Amino acid sequence: MNLPLVWQRAALHSTEQRPTLLSTTPGQTAPPSRSTRGTAGRGLNEQSFQVWLPVIAEEPGPSARVRFGAGRNGDELLEEGTSFSFGLTTLYYAVNITDSSEGRFREEWIINGQHQPTLDRSGLLPQPEGGNYLSGITLSTGAPLPLGEYELRIFVDERQAGRGRLHILLSP
Repeated sequence: MNLPLVWQRAALHSTEQRPTLLSTTPGQTAPPSRSTRGTAGRGLNEQSFQVWLPVIAEEPGPSARVRFGAGRNGDELLEEGTSFSFGLTTLYYAVNITDSSEGRFREEWIINGQHQPTLDRSGLLPQPEGGNYLSGITLSTGAPLPLGEYELRIFVDERQAGRGRLHILLSP
């Protein structure tokens, strides 16, 4: 369902019925008092009109920052980037999560447009309110990771909190 960002109509006289609810998201409504209303000027035929701007507020939630690297030294990511040369056998990634309420995370990997459920993982964060972790993906055969576009989606408390994208190319 696409919602209009600006709704324009002729000014309503006091005897006309005004809309009582404005849709904010599917299944939710907000009263017009939560909208911004003002006279926008004159339209066609010098008829005045008003502009209604629905206020769509999204509840604050967790966020995740993802970084990728070709190596690691303990808990430190090395050779950070978003493009890597073919031949990489392990792709490391660092995730920083903030504002979690439950402390549960889930990762989804998409490689060349295809979801890779064998790479997905889930668990609890080091601290319930958020935290950092470093991990990596590798093929069980030890072969280089395939060429292509990689995307890691991070879900925290069942909401998508962030994502990171990278490419493995013949030469970066």
